[in-house]
Amino acid sequence: GFLTRGETGKAIRAYSAILAGGGDELRELEAKRALDDLFRGGWKTAFAGSGEYVVQAGDSLWKISKRLGTTPGFLKFVNGKSNDTLKTGEHLVVVKGDFVVRVWKDTHILRLFVDDVFVREYVVGLGAGGCTPVGEFRIATRQEKPAWYYEGKVYPYGDPKNILGTRWMGFENKPGVTGYGIHGTAFPDSVGKDESSGCVRMYNHQVEELFDMVPIGARVVIRATR
Repeated sequence: GFLTRGETGKAIRAYSAILAGGGDELRELEAKRALDDLFRGGWKTAFAGSGEYVVQAGDSLWKISKRLGTTPGFLKFVNGKSNDTLKTGEHLVVVKGDFVVRVWKDTHILRLFVDDVFVREYVVGLGAGGCTPVGEFRIATRQEKPAWYYEGKVYPYGDPKNILGTRWMGFENKPGVTGYGIHGTAFPDSVGKDESSGCVRMYNHQVEELFDMVPIGARVVIRATR
């Protein structure tokens, strides 16, 4: 189909749609393999046509990302940059699309999609007794080295009683649904299990990667089943 006609971008989005739908496991495996092949040439291929920015004197990744509604981490990721250095006149692929984090409770899988393109997949820990809320949310806060507020007490980052790990991405509060978010964990053995108070737990090194890419306002869609 799309690949035989040279429509790589459409092929990437078609395979990504299979992973966003959370459907048949075999189809998902085939889609992942196809995307791995398509991304071998770098992520610029996936987002070709999304937009381009020419670096100006005095620019920084932080300034560009704030202006364009993305993050420095995602700019680096898409453009294959290993550091923050920019050169005047450098051409950057810029994605101003929709950031969506999708979570399936039955499989403990979290996937990141940007502009309908599958970017990353992680195994996550969820709420004991199925208490992680189902629905759509927005990332409202982002914190590095977060403090943990619990039962009227504050446990700063580094306190042995602080369970949040190295990063926190808090959801907007809704009636009856407050205090939830995505975070690292002091209990890595709980990832992949239902042991949290309802939040989405990740390994610290993986939540740091996700945190670097996901901006304030990103959507979070949590489903009970695939």
